[in-house]
Amino acid sequence: MRGPLLVAYGIRYDGRREVIGYMKAKAESEAAWEAFLDDLYKRGLTGDRLKLIVADGAPGLWSALERVYPRVPRQLCWAHKIRNVRDKLPKKAWDTCLSEAKEIYQQPTRKKATEKYFRWARKWRRKYPKAVKCLAKDIDRLLVHYSFPVKHRVTIRTSNPIERLFVEVRRRTRPIGSFTNTKSLDRIAYGIFWIINRMWEDTCLTDFTQNS
Repeated sequence: MRGPLLVAYGIRYDGRREVIGYMKAKAESEAAWEAFLDDLYKRGLTGDRLKLIVADGAPGLWSALERVYPRVPRQLCWAHKIRNVRDKLPKKAWDTCLSEAKEIYQQPTRKKATEKYFRWARKWRRKYPKAVKCLAKDIDRLLVHYSFPVKHRVTIRTSNPIERLFVEVRRRTRPIGSFTNTKSLDRIAYGIFWIINRMWEDTCLTDFTQNS
């Protein structure tokens, strides 16, 4: 069987992490993501207390989020965006151009991050226009995390936690080779996510109960 596994990972107010849903799909299409998000909505994740959604740049996902959770702020993952920018640069420019791009999200305030972005764009636009355009078109979505307390920003500016989760899933499923049908995949995926959630029961990230 081929095709992506759509997964949602949540951080509760007390900092507890949890895999809250997954679905096998034929592709990361808007319809697939909307079906997945709609299932989460019907199961109780209505968005009333949802403060932020962090996601990579998959167009289908962002379109589906606009339909299902239109009022929830959305942060574009910096790690994915930096990789996208890197793909549009020669390797010799990685240490300089990319390092300076990363300094944007390391600024203490949104104002300073915006100023840093404009300095970076002016410096590199003529030499690497495609790389600058790649970041420029999403700069507003990349700075949403500045609306949240300082102590939360490192946690919420990327979707890296779920990427690390996928590493664990691949590690555990690689010996199996392939799945014969959706039910066999579902059994294995459920077992893996159940184990991971149990592992996370006694660990917490930053406490999100405080707003400052």
